[in-house]
Amino acid sequence: MNPTLKEIILFGGEKKANTILLNCDAGLMDFSITGGKNVLWTFPDGTTSTVSRPAKTIEKGIVSLYCSNWGDPTLQLNDNGTDSRFRGKLADFQGKLTYYLYLYNCTNITGSLADLQGKLTYYLGLYNCTNITGSLADLQGKLTYYLNLSNCTSITGSLADLQGKLTDYLNLSNCTNITGSLADLQGKLTYYLYLYNCTNITGSLADLQGKLTYHLGLYNCTSITGSLADLQGKLTYYLDLYNCTSITGSLADLQGKLTYYLDLSNCTNITGVYTPSGTGTPTFTILTGTGLSTADMDNTLIAYAGAITPKSNGTFTATGKTRSTASDAAVATLLGRGWTISGLVVV
Repeated sequence: MNPTLKEIILFGGEKKANTILLNCDAGLMDFSITGGKNVLWTFPDGTTSTVSRPAKTIEKGIVSLYCSNWGDPTLQLNDNGTDSRFRGKLADFQGKLTYYLYLYNCTNITGSLADLQGKLTYYLGLYNCTNITGSLADLQGKLTYYLNLSNCTSITGSLADLQGKLTDYLNLSNCTNITGSLADLQGKLTYYLYLYNCTNITGSLADLQGKLTYHLGLYNCTSITGSLADLQGKLTYYLDLYNCTSITGSLADLQGKLTYYLDLSNCTNITGVYTPSGTGTPTFTILTGTGLSTADMDNTLIAYAGAITPKSNGTFTATGKTRSTASDAAVATLLGRGWTISGLVVV
């Protein structure tokens, strides 16, 4: 490209207003833009590209990204494999993005959620961006679909700040300063909720209104109450209620649909038998510290072994719990399928 023309495009008047600058270390610059119009990337060595994802190996420096439709309601910006090589700030995006920003593992990015200027309405992922600060209130209750701030440990605020708009995905793992109640989510989430170590969150499983169908993780959310029955047997993949000591109910309430993970450690009020339905045998099951009786444990193991769709190579842990010889054949069957069964005492 003619250098003069490039200068006009990138730094002249309105064109300058439609350019963001990305500060990157040497290596792969793998940012991509989806839905951008008249896209132009300019790299530290002076070369340019007009493709949506140039995947350019660069020397350390500033990458300029121009497009003529910042603010488009379908425009997406993703760091892909750039990760820690991106050394910019959230402020570098100048509040131009209104739809989708995903910066996975960009551990060197700094700034506050306030720098996004409350413009994003659909999707924000800052997974492992450990230097980001700010409050959920800075998002201004605009996000409606996806929010992932996992390991952004300095984020503050309340679930109420999200204004009950999120419908699909919320991950605030290790955001230990977040407060609020499950009721603040207004029963809108239908797919994924992970509040690992969010010990200040309160509320009841009933507040989720039986909408979640895939993944629920409330590890160490010790103030959560409610019953497994409140989940209405919708979950199909993952349930972690480690240390949720006030949760009650029976394993039967889960309706045998979980296919990957079930951890009810220290849920002393949980009893009953888990009977797989179809493919619903969890690959990982942890029942240490539950209230299951010897008969409950026997019948759960028998149900796992006799599942209509047998599963191989699973893990079943129930440290300190008891079973009887009534489940010997089931255990032998599971071991023959490559299962690891540990912690149980035969009485």
